[in-house]
Amino acid sequence: MRKALALILLPALALTLCACAAAALAPAPTAAPAASAPRPTRPPILLQSPEAAPTPTAKPVVMPEGSRYLPPTPSPVPLNPLGQEIADYAREFLGCEYRYGGKSPETGFDCSGLVWYVYGRFGIPLNRTAADQAKNGVPVPAEEIAPGDIILFYRGGWIGHAGICLGDGQYIHAMDVGIGVVVSPMDEIRTKYVIRRVFADEGQE
Repeated sequence: MRKALALILLPALALTLCACAAAALAPAPTAAPAASAPRPTRPPILLQSPEAAPTPTAKPVVMPEGSRYLPPTPSPVPLNPLGQEIADYAREFLGCEYRYGGKSPETGFDCSGLVWYVYGRFGIPLNRTAADQAKNGVPVPAEEIAPGDIILFYRGGWIGHAGICLGDGQYIHAMDVGIGVVVSPMDEIRTKYVIRRVFADEGQE
């Protein structure tokens, strides 16, 4: 009886051991990779093209309180290569008689006649009167005034006097009857004025 029972249990035990061994040798199941969370997207950086860049607005030219100079629109103005020669030549007429309408050293000069005559000797034709000479050449800022530049003075609401810059803070002009052609300091000017620079290749307007 015992022998018969042993013959029945031994095969069952062998099958159980084989199943356990197979289970131990089987590869462990791999877990499915977890789905990665989507990365947050950044909004695109828009680069502004140079064409779209804002253009700075030019500041208006404001006349300083108490200033006597009427500033033109700022712009670079080259120096007149004849400027110093014009100034030196104008000095030769220091002391000449003042005469209204005069435009030569023989007859005397009025203010614009002196300027007209001096420039004419360098082949530069100017308009004859001070008001019209304000149309010749190009405007120059007061801080850039140079020898040979024309200074035009206001008398009320109109330009009625003219002179030529000599440099070193001085200008020459046919001042008035009984005074004639004199040199005066710029810092004694008590009226509004403009400055014009006229080059040899510019004619009358």
